[in-house]
Amino acid sequence: VVDSAKGIEAQTKKLFEVVKHRGILVFTFMNKLDRDGREPLDLLQELEEVIGFASYPLNWSIGMGKAFEGLYDFYNQRLELYKGDERFASLEEGDKLFGSNPFYAQVKDDIELLQEAGNEFSEEAILAGELTPVFFGSALTNFGVQTFLETFLKFAPEPHGHKKTDGEIVDPY
Repeated sequence: VVDSAKGIEAQTKKLFEVVKHRGILVFTFMNKLDRDGREPLDLLQELEEVIGFASYPLNWSIGMGKAFEGLYDFYNQRLELYKGDERFASLEEGDKLFGSNPFYAQVKDDIELLQEAGNEFSEEAILAGELTPVFFGSALTNFGVQTFLETFLKFAPEPHGHKKTDGEIVDPY
C-alpha cells in the first residue's frame, strides 16, 4: 500500500526489499486518492525505481482529492464511479459523463501514453515476480478495494506447503 501523497515511505522500501529477496509476489495499491496527492505517472515511476521491476496499472485515477471522480478500469473495461448512485459505467459513457472536465482529457492522454509506451501486461511476469499489478483507490472510503481483492484472487497462486526448520512440511489448509 502506497500513500498517493507521500509516495513510497522508508518502511515500505524495507518491506519491498524483504519481499523481493524472498520471491514474494507484489500487488500494489496506491491509496488515498480521495485526497490531493502526486500524479499517478510519478507514483509509477517511483515504484519501479524503488522495487526494481516493472509495474502495470490495472486501473487509473480519474481526478484526485476533491476532483476525484472514479477509476478507469483497464482490466474489466469499465469506469468505476466515486460519486452518484451508479457504481459502474461503460468506457463509452466516459466522454458523456466527464467530457467537459479538463482532468478527463488528461486521463485519456495518460492512458494513451501507457498503452503506447508502458509495460506489457503478463500474468507470467506477475507470477515470476517481475511485474507488479498496480491499483488505485481509497481504502478509507472502500473505493477500488473490491476490484483489487477480486483481481488479487484471480492472479495470486494458491498457498503451498511451507518447510519448517526441522524439515516437516506444514499444510496451509
